[in-house]
Amino acid sequence: MIKQQPPSWISQWINTAWLGTAKKLFPFFVMVMVWGLLYLPNLRTNPKWYGDETLIHDTARNLFKGNPSNFGLWNTFWHPHYPYQPLYSWICGLFAFVSSGDIWGSRFFNVLLGLASAISIYSLGKKVFGV
Repeated sequence: MIKQQPPSWISQWINTAWLGTAKKLFPFFVMVMVWGLLYLPNLRTNPKWYGDETLIHDTARNLFKGNPSNFGLWNTFWHPHYPYQPLYSWICGLFAFVSSGDIWGSRFFNVLLGLASAISIYSLGKKVFGV
């Protein structure tokens, strides 16, 4: 009778089930790496001339502090001068508060939303097209 050797630590890397999982996660890993390389280094240095971005950053900081105003106007959230949802503004204000009022906090929240959108679209496409 031949006695089998106990599995070594290397056998877990040779397992075909693990390789199948790695193949499935590889596109996700590539997407996260590309996202990180493109967005994260430039959060503070992107140009600040985007009107909506600076408006949401300033009003989100005010809303988080309890003052829902945009300079001389009150953000009632149903008026056309401020079409953003209050929860989005409040979360942007939270991220700005964590970053000591710096614009990279609000931008980081938006980048996380972009990553979540990319992952959702990838997952939906994979499900619909069966790739």
